[in-house]
Amino acid sequence: MIVHGIPGLSLAVSVDGEVLWREGFGYSNLENGSKCTADTVLRIGSISKSITSTIAGQYVQDGKLNLDTDIRNYVKEFPSKKFHDEEVYITMRQLLSHSSGIRHYKRTGVSETMYLY
Repeated sequence: MIVHGIPGLSLAVSVDGEVLWREGFGYSNLENGSKCTADTVLRIGSISKSITSTIAGQYVQDGKLNLDTDIRNYVKEFPSKKFHDEEVYITMRQLLSHSSGIRHYKRTGVSETMYLY
């Protein structure tokens, strides 16, 4: 961790949904010397993009996901979108490539479920 400049991490190993081992290493906050524990919540940043893409690729390979189908076939709650007053559909391919045209939304007035999208 020192060689790569990693101040701390929380790690867990699970098999079939059962956590077999978990532990924290290093520091969660270098300024005040707080140590990482197994319960430390850390930001994962962009790492989730590669995980999501890998899972999507596996679903495509298994025939469970079509990258060019309206996302609402998979996520019924996803709001409809309009472009020049015409309804358009957004695909998983567009979402994965960040080309869907969705901007960052403010959380006000949006349900918790919809905020996750």
